[in-house]
Amino acid sequence: QRLMELVEKATLEDGTHVKVFGTIAEPAAAALNYLSEFEKDDKDTIVLTYDLGGGTFDLGLVAAYPNGRKNNAGNTYYYDIIDTRGIYNLGGVEFDNVLYNIVALKLAALNVQPNNAQEARLKEKMEPAKVELSQWNETIIDTDIFVEDELIEVTVTKQEFETASENLLKQTIEETRKILEEHKNQKPEMILLTGGASQMPMIKTELENNFPEYKEKILYFKPSQAIAYGAARFGVLEVNSDPDIDDTNTRKRRGMVQGRVMYDIGVKFYYDINDDNGYISAYIPEGTIIPFEGIWNKSSKLSEGRYSKFIVYEANKPHPNRENVDGDYIEIMEVELDHEREVPAGTKSETRLSIDEWENLIIEARDPMKPDKPPIKDSRKLKNLSY
Repeated sequence: QRLMELVEKATLEDGTHVKVFGTIAEPAAAALNYLSEFEKDDKDTIVLTYDLGGGTFDLGLVAAYPNGRKNNAGNTYYYDIIDTRGIYNLGGVEFDNVLYNIVALKLAALNVQPNNAQEARLKEKMEPAKVELSQWNETIIDTDIFVEDELIEVTVTKQEFETASENLLKQTIEETRKILEEHKNQKPEMILLTGGASQMPMIKTELENNFPEYKEKILYFKPSQAIAYGAARFGVLEVNSDPDIDDTNTRKRRGMVQGRVMYDIGVKFYYDINDDNGYISAYIPEGTIIPFEGIWNKSSKLSEGRYSKFIVYEANKPHPNRENVDGDYIEIMEVELDHEREVPAGTKSETRLSIDEWENLIIEARDPMKPDKPPIKDSRKLKNLSY
C-alpha cells in the first residue's frame, strides 16, 4: 500500500503523472505474457505457471479469453487468475543451502572446518555451482581454503545434489498436485516453468513423472523476463488497429485481469446467549469480483451492555461449513462498536464488508439509531484473492 502511494506521487521527466493500475501475482504475470505471445487464436486457454524463484515458490492457474467476457458491471475482461498458491519460504536459496550442506560434509570428512569468512565466501559460490549442475553431471567447487598450501576443491555430482534436494522438490510437487485437484474442471493445457531455479532439469523430470498427462506440455519460458513483461501487459491498453475505426469504445484492455475473492469472508455470530461456537455469515462469497462494496447487514445483541464486537473470518477452503468455525475459518480482524450507553439485549447494529481497488478489506460497524455518526472501521491488506 505504501509503495503504491509513493509511486503515484511520482512524475516522469516529461511531466507525465504516474498511475498505478493494480497489482498482480508473479506467476500470473508470467502466464499472461506467455498467453499474449503464443495464444493467438480465439480459443479459451488455461495455463498453470510453476515459478520457483530465488526466495519463494509460487503457482498460478490462469485462464485467457481472447474474445473477452463480461463481469457483473458489464465491463469486458480477458483473463481470470483462477487461483494462486505457493510456499513462501521455499526457493532457490533453500536449494543453495542443500548444496552447501553437501560441500560442508565433504570438507568435514577432510577435517576441514571453514571459519565465518570462508563460509560466507563459499556460500556465494553455491548458486553458480547449482547452475553448472543444470548443464553438467558434476561441478568442481573451489573453496578458497588452503591446507598445507594446497587448495581444497570439492566435487559434487548432479546425482548427489538431486538426491539431497528430493524433499524440497516433493513439496513443490505436492502443492502442484493440490492446485490441480482443487480445480479439476479447469484443467490447464500446459505447465509453464518460470523463475531461475525452475530451470533445474530435475524440476521438469519430476513434474513429468508425477503428471504424465503433461509430458511434452511442460515448457520453459523467459524465466528472467516473463514476470516483468506480464506485469506490463496487465496494465496496457491496446487500441484497435483498424485505421477506419476511430472509436475509443473499441479499445480493449487486453491485460485486464478480473480480481476475485478466493474463499468466503464473513462475520461471526451466535444463535443464542448459550452458544459457545457460533457460525459465520458470509458477507463476501468466494468468487466475488473486486472492488466490492458490501451492503449493510443488521444484527441484534444477545445480551445487554455498552459494546458490540464484530469479528471477521476468512475461510481456508472452498465451500466451508459455516458452523465449523475453528476448522474451516481463520480470524483476521475485529472492531468494537461503542453504543455510548448501556443497551438491552436485542439492540440493533449494522455491519458491512467491502474491498477497495487497492485490495484492502474494510469492515464498518454503526448504530442505526445514530445515523449522523460515522461508522467505526478497520482494514487490512487482503491476501485471499484469485485475481
